[in-house]
Amino acid sequence: MAAVNTLYVFYAVLIGGAVGSFLNLSIDRLPAGLSLITPASKCDGCQRQIPFRHLVPVASFLWLRGQCQNCHARIPLRTALIEGATMGLFGLVVWHYGLSMTSVVLVSFAALFLVVAFIDLERGLILNNIVLLGTLASFLLFPFGPVGETHGIGQAYLWSLAGGLTGFAALLILYVSFPGGIGAGDVKLAGLIGTALGLQLLLTGLLIAFAAGSLIAVFLLTSRLRTRKDALPFGPFLVGGALVVNLGLCDYNKAHGLPSQPPRAPRFAPWYSLPLGRRNHGDPDEHRRYLDLQHGLHALPLYSG
Repeated sequence: MAAVNTLYVFYAVLIGGAVGSFLNLSIDRLPAGLSLITPASKCDGCQRQIPFRHLVPVASFLWLRGQCQNCHARIPLRTALIEGATMGLFGLVVWHYGLSMTSVVLVSFAALFLVVAFIDLERGLILNNIVLLGTLASFLLFPFGPVGETHGIGQAYLWSLAGGLTGFAALLILYVSFPGGIGAGDVKLAGLIGTALGLQLLLTGLLIAFAAGSLIAVFLLTSRLRTRKDALPFGPFLVGGALVVNLGLCDYNKAHGLPSQPPRAPRFAPWYSLPLGRRNHGDPDEHRRYLDLQHGLHALPLYSG
């Protein structure tokens, strides 16, 4: 069983690397309005098509020492960072949540957030098409994450909608009250993040974002790496706060004032016992505790007819 369980995480890491390569492509091409399908990837220096053997996530960057084999142009360090981050995130989520719909939802949110953050960091842009499509996708997927899986689809949709509206409204007030403090893209991004996190976790994510942004700004100013006239993208901080809560470092249900969700499926359970991330009922004691908790949840007014 241990070998099979480790294999799940190994496959998740491999898939994460492939997704990371696609995210790098998206970060390069979406701001320019280019197709994500064609043409094949080329070196920015010599314009030669990159051979398939040089597209292995992280490994190719290390093997080539961050340079094109033909013209020795520098390969952006960001490519390896994105690939490594997605590999780690995918592995972490599957290790924690198992083979479940919850894992699919969480890694989807994480991938979306990474694209938005790095485009804003490199180009100073938060693209409307990404935000709008991402908000719609987040709203549709939210009930299949940790909240909806336990507490119902209808309630999850309400939390997602409330989070999106609150995030948009909160940063819109700041945008109007303090011109130049944040950009219009940050306002729309806050709506996206609120839709993906739900109301209470949005508040936690915003708190983390503002705290981190303030600390980094003070450090850059005191170290004279930036001046007060230099712009500091706020999108990456919003995304950073969202990732912290999105990856389960905060309890979804506790944040929404509800009982903790029933015990999740074991981190490494057979695939046939994890259709929706539910508990493996092979252990009678665990099964009894699960049923007792479910009985307590359904006794709440939330579940009454």
